[in-house]
Amino acid sequence: MRLSGSCASAWSCWSSISRSWSRSSTSTTITPKRTTGGSDHTARHHRNLKASKTVALSLTGGALLCGAAAVTFAGLARQDDSLAPGVRMAGMDWGGKPAAIARAELEGWRSARLAERISLEAPGAGGRRWKPRRSELGADVDVDATLRLARTVGEQRSLVEQVVGWFNGPERVELQPVWRVDEAALRRFLKARVAPALARPARDARLHVEGAGFRVVPGAPGAALDVEAAVRALSAALREGREDPLALPVRIVRPRVAEEDLRGITGEVARFRTRYSERG
Repeated sequence: MRLSGSCASAWSCWSSISRSWSRSSTSTTITPKRTTGGSDHTARHHRNLKASKTVALSLTGGALLCGAAAVTFAGLARQDDSLAPGVRMAGMDWGGKPAAIARAELEGWRSARLAERISLEAPGAGGRRWKPRRSELGADVDVDATLRLARTVGEQRSLVEQVVGWFNGPERVELQPVWRVDEAALRRFLKARVAPALARPARDARLHVEGAGFRVVPGAPGAALDVEAAVRALSAALREGREDPLALPVRIVRPRVAEEDLRGITGEVARFRTRYSERG
């Protein structure tokens, strides 16, 4: 069975600790000194103190050695394609599971999420609302990228973290799936299903004849879906896996002929008619 990177690192560290501990254990020798008189009690006290320190260091080294050994053999026992302990993906517990099982669980989660409907709202257009499925908006879960993300958890843990995890339990790591968005599909949906419903053409200002004069009839602005701004906003929201209602940006369409333009024309017409009347 091939050793993973973390297992090889653990084995190397274990061997290093073992050699260091062995050297420290064999090289630590307490040689009693001959003392006379009242200094004999002090010498015995120092010897006992040194012996206590040696035992404490040996126990500490032994604990580290056992921890490194446990991590090493746990890595050997764990299959190469299994995920690190403590990994959770969108609420699913993947700790220690083979990647094949994690993939199957993720595929089921993906199918359920793509079938979900999300709310699109246009607040400035009479409260219009659409409820398409995520799949209709071009959203999808990148299964391979999500599994790669889950694998990096174990690869990034140092030996010390693994030893601590062996004693205290693995640290829980909450991850979220990687979403992709087909912006071309999203744009097609918006143009076909949303933009026509929100389109309100602008009304140009015009002149209305009244008796011997003209009256300016004001125009009115229109509205239209800002398709490109909507694509950017919805793509970001879908990649984050958001579930709250998503607002659609609606832009104002200005009239081509403004009221101010016609007021200038009526002034010119009035002056012309005045001059014409004076000549008549």
